Amino acid sequence: MFISEAVSALIDQGRAILGLFQFWFSKNWKYLVYVLRHKYYVFVVGSRLRVSLWRLLVHDLSKFSWLEWTAYVEYFNGKRVVCCRQCSVPMRFTEDDITICRNLHCPGFGTASETEMLPPPGVRDRFDKAWNHHQKANDHHWQYWLLMKYQPTATWATETRPGGVIAIKQGNREVLETVIYRGQQPEIDATNVTRALNSFPTPLPMSEQAIREMVADWCGAGLALGNPNILDWYTQHKDDLVLHRKTRIIAEVFLDEAMTKLPRC
Repeated sequence: MFISEAVSALIDQGRAILGLFQFWFSKNWKYLVYVLRHKYYVFVVGSRLRVSLWRLLVHDLSKFSWLEWTAYVEYFNGKRVVCCRQCSVPMRFTEDDITICRNLHCPGFGTASETEMLPPPGVRDRFDKAWNHHQKANDHHWQYWLLMKYQPTATWATETRPGGVIAIKQGNREVLETVIYRGQQPEIDATNVTRALNSFPTPLPMSEQAIREMVADWCGAGLALGNPNILDWYTQHKDDLVLHRKTRIIAEVFLDEAMTKLPRC
């Protein structure tokens, strides 16, 4: 009797270990297939956009680092927990299996709020660090080219231009031209301009090869996910991309060119 129970327990443990291994292998394999598929499409589109061969070969290699790989796998293919849709904090289950928001700072605290399935908070924190590392290690990401200024004693001058654009100058040198407001124009003075520059990143001009690779990266991501219409994505999100005005002009030219050269996904 004892031997049969021991054997049964070992079999159960073996099945549990096998299940964990299958889950681990599945999520890593799924992410590997996506990364290779993405690199393939970036290579195809990048070749047609005249991105250098070396750039295409080393594109996104940092994703294979331990820091990025483990965080990306868990974030995209790992387990999910029930979270409040308003604050993204994991929900608390009552004895009646009702989900209650437990975040004191959430408008839905203590109520049965709408939910969504998200990675656990710790996984999200690791992903943020990995994503930040990826941006800073690869100059084809526009975030690589953002500069945080801190010049509290600087004297700034402003010039309002059409289209919600404010040019900011220091002496005769123009240091920034960007859309820094939407809708109603705010009152601009030296104090809030300085605060804005100290809290808002200044986009630097990207190199031409980096811009070409960035556009190829956008296209490669869309194609790998089965969404080849990158122009629609760009139209929806272009105001969220903090690009230098010259970078934006060149990127849009390359994007129009890429749209005529996309392979089938």
